[in-house]
Amino acid sequence: MAVSKEDRRRYQETAWKKEMTEIFESLEWSLFENFQRADSIMAKMSTEASACQIPGEFREQFMRDKLIDMFEQIAEQRGG
Repeated sequence: MAVSKEDRRRYQETAWKKEMTEIFESLEWSLFENFQRADSIMAKMSTEASACQIPGEFREQFMRDKLIDMFEQIAEQRGG
């Protein structure tokens, strides 16, 4: 019985998912810790903005836009 293209694709995707899970998990804690540090910095920024009477919705959108821009810059510097 011949294996269909769909079966091959599913098998390949299962293998890729297993490999990616292992890769991700090997670095997950380091990434988590860095996100915790970034979250702490963002919380400080938000607190300071709040003290300046900047509304929550405005500062959240502003910070979100800045984070997206940073991620895009990082990806650009990485070459991807």
